[in-house]
Amino acid sequence: RARPWTEGPPASKIGAIRWVDLDQTAPPYEWVVKHIIPRCGFGLIYGASQAGKSFLSIDLAMAVARGKPWMGHKTLQGLVAYQAGEGGRGVGKRLKAYRQHYNLPPEDLPFLLLPNELNLFAGEEQTTEFIQEMQRWARFIGRPVELVVIDTLHAASNGADENASRDMGAVIHNCKRIQEELNTAVLLIHHMNAAGSKPRGHTSLYAACDAAIEVSFCEDTRTRTAKFAKVKDGADDQRFNFRLVCERIGVDEDGFDITSCVVERETFSPRPQGKKNPRRKPGRDVASIFLHE
Repeated sequence: RARPWTEGPPASKIGAIRWVDLDQTAPPYEWVVKHIIPRCGFGLIYGASQAGKSFLSIDLAMAVARGKPWMGHKTLQGLVAYQAGEGGRGVGKRLKAYRQHYNLPPEDLPFLLLPNELNLFAGEEQTTEFIQEMQRWARFIGRPVELVVIDTLHAASNGADENASRDMGAVIHNCKRIQEELNTAVLLIHHMNAAGSKPRGHTSLYAACDAAIEVSFCEDTRTRTAKFAKVKDGADDQRFNFRLVCERIGVDEDGFDITSCVVERETFSPRPQGKKNPRRKPGRDVASIFLHE
């Protein structure tokens, strides 16, 4: 029943939105990778060592930088910063392999490789400097930062106890600062726990995520799988198989090949143990021989 007065709605300091105004005031839901990683979201790619999570992360990051679909999902093109605190030289090789595999022209892409150390646990000074420099790069390149990849969380939280709520809370706080002040998605690369059942460390990390992708490698079938374990406001528990294809990118001073790998999506189901699959090309996923993450 209508109230007997005509006073307007109160000014809200907590951002109250009336039901009747929902369509007019609520911002549209946007995605960096549609139905997987929300724009300005917080995500996690995790898996066991040598599962292929860093290669998959590079593949995703490059799809955003190029504005190309990733595993069938539309991306929002923008500036991507890949912070490689764990193996910057190795990431450089992987990027060269990606460039060669896709025969990319020499034109510039909105992509930055950041090989220097970043510590999200040692106070807020480094985080502030990181945010400020990224803002300068965004102005210089002329594109907003749409994705920041931190590879790995362990390398970017030196001194933190991953099992301590307080320590992980400080790291999450600085990730959220990057997310909010750059208006960007932040994606952490992380390891699996010893039991292989969940991301390593305190549960607050997984709870804070808008999206989580679990990467696994089956020794029996030689199959690598990415499962969308958590997608806020989207459909989770989707999955796809992929393989790592070796690329020769040069020759060293002793005449040995310099190689790295790129991701290719599998288009068939993994074969049962002990049964040949004629559609698989033998020797394609040779990365497990020398893969190190």
